[in-house]
Amino acid sequence: MQHNRETRTLELSLTALCLGGPMLILLFGTTFDASYLGTYMLGTLLTWGIVGLIGTIIYATQWRHVGWNHLPRYRQVLTVLYTVAFVCGLWRWLALFEILPAF
Repeated sequence: MQHNRETRTLELSLTALCLGGPMLILLFGTTFDASYLGTYMLGTLLTWGIVGLIGTIIYATQWRHVGWNHLPRYRQVLTVLYTVAFVCGLWRWLALFEILPAF
Protein backbone atom coordinates (compact mmCIF):
# COMPACT_ATOMS: atom_id res chain seq x y z
CA MET A 1 0.00 0.00 0.00
CA GLN A 2 1.45 3.34 -1.07
CA HIS A 3 1.39 6.23 1.36
CA ASN A 4 2.14 9.45 -0.43
CA ARG A 5 2.82 12.78 1.16
CA GLU A 6 -0.67 14.18 0.49
CA THR A 7 -2.36 11.24 2.22
CA ARG A 8 -0.10 11.54 5.25
CA THR A 9 -0.63 15.30 5.44
CA LEU A 10 -4.41 14.89 5.17
CA GLU A 11 -4.53 12.22 7.90
CA LEU A 12 -2.34 14.22 10.27
CA SER A 13 -4.27 17.44 9.63
CA LEU A 14 -7.60 15.72 10.21
CA THR A 15 -6.30 14.23 13.46
CA ALA A 16 -5.02 17.62 14.62
CA LEU A 17 -8.42 19.14 13.84
CA CYS A 18 -10.48 16.37 15.47
CA LEU A 19 -8.39 15.95 18.63
CA GLY A 20 -6.99 19.47 18.87
CA GLY A 21 -10.22 21.31 18.08
CA PRO A 22 -12.00 20.40 21.32
CA MET A 23 -8.83 21.20 23.26
CA LEU A 24 -8.68 24.66 21.67
CA ILE A 25 -12.33 25.24 22.54
CA LEU A 26 -11.49 24.27 26.12
CA LEU A 27 -8.50 26.61 26.28
CA PHE A 28 -10.05 29.62 24.56
CA GLY A 29 -13.48 29.15 26.15
CA THR A 30 -12.10 29.24 29.66
CA THR A 31 -10.02 32.30 28.80
CA PHE A 32 -13.18 34.32 28.24
CA ASP A 33 -15.31 32.81 31.00
CA ALA A 34 -13.61 30.57 33.55
CA SER A 35 -16.86 29.86 35.40
CA TYR A 36 -17.79 27.24 32.79
CA LEU A 37 -14.57 25.22 33.09
CA GLY A 38 -16.41 22.03 34.01
CA THR A 39 -18.72 22.34 31.02
CA TYR A 40 -15.84 22.87 28.60
CA MET A 41 -13.92 19.97 30.13
CA LEU A 42 -16.93 17.68 29.89
CA GLY A 43 -17.59 18.69 26.29
CA THR A 44 -13.95 18.13 25.34
CA LEU A 45 -13.77 14.67 26.88
CA LEU A 46 -17.13 13.56 25.47
CA THR A 47 -16.11 14.75 22.01
CA TRP A 48 -12.81 12.91 22.33
CA GLY A 49 -14.74 9.76 23.20
CA ILE A 50 -16.79 9.90 20.00
CA VAL A 51 -13.87 10.92 17.77
CA GLY A 52 -11.61 8.37 19.46
CA LEU A 53 -14.14 5.59 18.87
CA ILE A 54 -14.36 6.37 15.17
CA GLY A 55 -10.59 6.74 14.79
CA THR A 56 -9.89 3.58 16.76
CA ILE A 57 -12.26 1.57 14.58
CA ILE A 58 -10.68 2.93 11.38
CA TYR A 59 -7.06 2.45 12.41
CA ALA A 60 -7.62 -0.86 14.23
CA THR A 61 -9.17 -2.22 11.04
CA GLN A 62 -6.07 -1.19 9.09
CA TRP A 63 -3.88 -2.63 11.83
CA ARG A 64 -5.70 -5.95 11.65
CA HIS A 65 -5.57 -5.95 7.86
CA VAL A 66 -1.84 -5.31 7.34
CA GLY A 67 -0.33 -6.02 10.76
CA TRP A 68 1.34 -3.68 13.23
CA ASN A 69 4.84 -4.06 11.81
CA HIS A 70 3.69 -3.17 8.30
CA LEU A 71 1.82 -0.01 9.29
CA PRO A 72 3.71 3.22 8.63
CA ARG A 73 5.04 4.89 11.78
CA TYR A 74 2.58 7.80 11.61
CA ARG A 75 -0.38 5.39 11.49
CA GLN A 76 0.98 3.54 14.51
CA VAL A 77 1.12 6.86 16.36
CA LEU A 78 -2.39 7.78 15.21
CA THR A 79 -3.70 4.39 16.35
CA VAL A 80 -2.29 5.00 19.83
CA LEU A 81 -3.56 8.61 19.97
CA TYR A 82 -7.09 7.67 18.95
CA THR A 83 -7.13 4.77 21.40
CA VAL A 84 -6.02 7.02 24.27
CA ALA A 85 -8.65 9.61 23.31
CA PHE A 86 -11.28 6.86 23.18
CA VAL A 87 -10.35 5.52 26.63
CA CYS A 88 -10.44 9.05 28.16
CA GLY A 89 -13.78 9.77 26.54
CA LEU A 90 -15.23 6.37 27.42
CA TRP A 91 -14.27 6.87 31.05
CA ARG A 92 -16.06 10.23 31.05
CA TRP A 93 -19.15 8.83 29.28
CA LEU A 94 -19.38 6.05 31.86
CA ALA A 95 -19.06 8.58 34.67
CA LEU A 96 -21.73 10.75 33.04
CA PHE A 97 -24.20 7.85 33.10
CA GLU A 98 -23.08 7.02 36.67
CA ILE A 99 -21.72 3.60 35.74
CA LEU A 100 -18.32 4.61 37.09
CA PRO A 101 -17.82 7.07 39.93
CA ALA A 102 -16.94 10.59 38.77
CA PHE A 103 -13.45 11.82 39.53
